[in-house]
Amino acid sequence: YFFFTAHKAGGVTTSHLRFGPQPITSTYPISDADYVAVHHPAYISKYPLADQLKDGGSFVVNCAWGSDAAALGPHLPAALKRELARRHARVHVIDAYKISREAGLGGHINGVMQSVFFALSGVMPVDKAIALYKESVKKAYSKKGQAVVDKNLSAIDHALAGLAEVAYPAAEWAAATDEPAPVPAG
Repeated sequence: YFFFTAHKAGGVTTSHLRFGPQPITSTYPISDADYVAVHHPAYISKYPLADQLKDGGSFVVNCAWGSDAAALGPHLPAALKRELARRHARVHVIDAYKISREAGLGGHINGVMQSVFFALSGVMPVDKAIALYKESVKKAYSKKGQAVVDKNLSAIDHALAGLAEVAYPAAEWAAATDEPAPVPAG
């Protein structure tokens, strides 16, 4: 199940993906997600991101804010911190833009974020998933030349090294409050 905003470029896409051993014969939004990934850091303060995360689920943020709670915490709204703590979320960060730029892909982060998904989602053993993903990349980009294939494979190879789990202070985040708005002088 996919939800798209009306914007052609720069719009938001919300993907609800389901996996299982039995055929899936209907589409519907997921209300108890094992995995939520925020691909653009600007979404952190714009949307309710963890309200459909399963207890103990994985929450991933693509950002350059750092990989510990002291660096990440100031960027998260209090409501998101409370929801993550309440749901005992496993919080991860990755700077997918940096990894993609270093691989020569500019802002194309799909390979990095797909690799993170395979590492954290548990849909299949990560080594098998990455190997299959690399084969699909070779097939998909071979017509664009070996250099393009190599850049994509490099991004995949470096993705998991850039992934970090954030050990956040659960009690502190569970009690997080919004900073009061500054009082205008005068």
